[in-house]
Parts: sequence; C-alpha cells; structure tokens
Amino acid sequence: MFNLESNQQVIQELILEVETLRKENQALREENVSLRERARYLEEKLNTNSKNSSKSPSQDPKRPRRGRANLQEKSKGLKKGIKELFVRRCLLKMFQLLKMCIRSFALLVEEKNLQTAQYRQKCDK
Repeated sequence: MFNLESNQQVIQELILEVETLRKENQALREENVSLRERARYLEEKLNTNSKNSSKSPSQDPKRPRRGRANLQEKSKGLKKGIKELFVRRCLLKMFQLLKMCIRSFALLVEEKNLQTAQYRQKCDK
C-alpha cells in the first residue's frame, strides 16, 4: 500500500517545510520585537515636553489659544496632532496584522505537525 521510498520522501518534504516555517516564525518574531521597540520610541517622543525632559518650553507643541483666532484656525484645515494620531493608528493596524500572521503561522505549524503524526501512525501500522 505505501512505498517506503515515497514515505521517506514525504517525511523529508514535511521536515523541510516545518524548518522553513520555523525560520519564518523566528523572522516574524524578530520583526515584531523591532516594531514594538519602534512604537515605544515613537510614543515616548510624542509624550515628551519641557515638563518631563530637558526640552525648552519653546519646543513644546503649540497649544491653540481660546478666542476668535482659534475658531478661525479650527475651521481652516486639519487639527493639530492628526499626524500623530495617524501614525498611532497605522502602528496599531501593523501590530494587528502581525499578530494575525503569527497566529496563522502557528496554525500552519500545528496542522503540519498533526499531518506528520498521522502519517507516521499510518507508516507504523
């Protein structure tokens, strides 16, 4: 029913695929660490001002004054801070996608391990 050579070939192919998936998983984990560090750095940079760092008060983000001038500025264009919000949302979306990739990879590895185990059980019979 089963040819020994073809069984060994399938096993070797599965082993190679598992090794490839493990390498890919390691690369994704390293990228995840790098992205987390970058996000932490960017968040720290966004939250830095003259009260919690050695920055001078003139380097603090400009706060709009209340009054008529402020009303005109609000209606002209994008609000200040929209870029930071965009960056945060992009980083959050990247992390969500990375989590999905890692979960998918884990499921693939589990499925291959299960297939390998089932195949070995058939060969043992």
